Amino acid sequence: MVQVRGDLNNDKAAVLIDNSYLQKEVIDGLKGRNGKFQLDYKELSDNLCREIGADRFRTYIYDVNLASNKNFLMSLSLQDNFEIRTGKLQENDRGFQQKQVDILLAIDMIKLALKNKIQHLILITGDSDFVPAVQYVKEEGVLVHLRHAEKTWSKELSQTCDSSRQLSSAVLIEFDGKRGYSR
Repeated sequence: MVQVRGDLNNDKAAVLIDNSYLQKEVIDGLKGRNGKFQLDYKELSDNLCREIGADRFRTYIYDVNLASNKNFLMSLSLQDNFEIRTGKLQENDRGFQQKQVDILLAIDMIKLALKNKIQHLILITGDSDFVPAVQYVKEEGVLVHLRHAEKTWSKELSQTCDSSRQLSSAVLIEFDGKRGYSR
């Protein structure tokens, strides 16, 4: 006799966070309300997965590796099912720009889709550069859910994804800093 689990939906989701975008466009705006805002990345990831009815497979954080965020990235890497991908900061005539971060994110999107590890991909970014990768991932059968800031995101990316919503206060969980990450 075969036993069937009560939950027939075993969908898995990966959460991919462009951390520079999240910090600049979402968290910095929330800091203005009360002077500080610390985000619980694990709870954020879990809440985003619950929103779509999936279990979290893994959260990927994409950022540059700087002395100022070394401890923060290290503390995130110690969380269960978290992966940190870092690019470089490069100086040019317009100042400093992050390099390799977007391509690392796009590669992970495609690898996850090809390996059939997930059924859903939750993408936190606003960059239209991801449109081709999203199209490919969708062709592989993965549902792509964009979560973006209130004011800045690509309409083309939004239209390409299967769903697109502003990051709501219901999924942005603040914590008191006693557990979690130091920045």
